Amino acid sequence: MPASSRHSRQFLFIAILLLGINLRPILAVVGPLLEQIQQATGLDDSQAGLLTTLPILAMGICALYGGWLQRHLGEYRGILLGITIIMVACLVRFPWDSRAGLLVSAALGGVGIALIQALVPSFIKRFFLQRSSLLMGLYTTGIMAGAAVAAATASPLSGLAGWSGALAFWGILAFIALLVWRKAPSSREAHEPNAIYHPAPHGLQHWALMLFFGIGTGAYSLVLAWLPPYYMQLGWSAAQSGFLLGGLTLTEVCAG
Repeated sequence: MPASSRHSRQFLFIAILLLGINLRPILAVVGPLLEQIQQATGLDDSQAGLLTTLPILAMGICALYGGWLQRHLGEYRGILLGITIIMVACLVRFPWDSRAGLLVSAALGGVGIALIQALVPSFIKRFFLQRSSLLMGLYTTGIMAGAAVAAATASPLSGLAGWSGALAFWGILAFIALLVWRKAPSSREAHEPNAIYHPAPHGLQHWALMLFFGIGTGAYSLVLAWLPPYYMQLGWSAAQSGFLLGGLTLTEVCAG
């Protein structure tokens, strides 16, 4: 194996990990800061729920068009567009910290997340089939690690830069991921010549997998959105509730 090819793949490993890290902070950072956000913007409980519902809804809708996105954007460009959208959605929350700004950026962030989630797995399977399990584990670990760190640091960052600054902070990491992905080798360069892509089977198994992962994702999203506010109502501080969610998510990092 040529050294340049090995280094290219190692660089892509880092890029994929960074992409994963950026997929959950826009959701995980909201819970510990929800009380501050509501006090500053006047969001009621139903509207506050949209801060996590809108990204998930956008993720679900865009996921239905994964094949279309892959054909028309391509995996490499589609992922680049996705991380760019996430960066903008996070950064815009600092100057545009109104009720409308938060809701629009939540939906926008969901679109960016959906693009990456729809295209990264197919990118991994297509060009790294021989190491797809390793890379998918790395990618999943990055997702959970991003959620854990975002939840645990939400309150400390809010103390330094305000709640809008804590929300916008994650745009910086998205910008870093954007730069790394732009420098990553193209999909053609990353291809493993001996890898053969096998399409997934069809039929009842698809519906069983949809049900299984749907229930798991629903439960995770519920905990991600409402665990910190629930414990804050019990008298916990924002920092304590954030560390609680971070600790819970850390167990998922270990599993990943």
